[in-house]
Amino acid sequence: MGYQLGIDLGTTYTSAAVCRSDDRRWVEPEVVTLGTRGATIPSVLFLGPDGSVVVGDAAERRAVTDPDRVVREFKRRIGDSTPIVVG
Repeated sequence: MGYQLGIDLGTTYTSAAVCRSDDRRWVEPEVVTLGTRGATIPSVLFLGPDGSVVVGDAAERRAVTDPDRVVREFKRRIGDSTPIVVG
């Protein structure tokens, strides 16, 4: 059984869907639940002082207390050779 995964990395939110094959045909795509609130999660990354990585809603919550360790809108930087400095 094969599958195809589609990821929509948006500037603000990220979502995903999967389409499975029963070896004869592809079935309808299913939206993948990424977060606890629904099918999308914020496109946000938090990098902890110990190097731990947190994404989505949890990263948004960490941004309140430690905004210098949060990265948003990184999609705009894909392909850019300039590093994103966090922390």
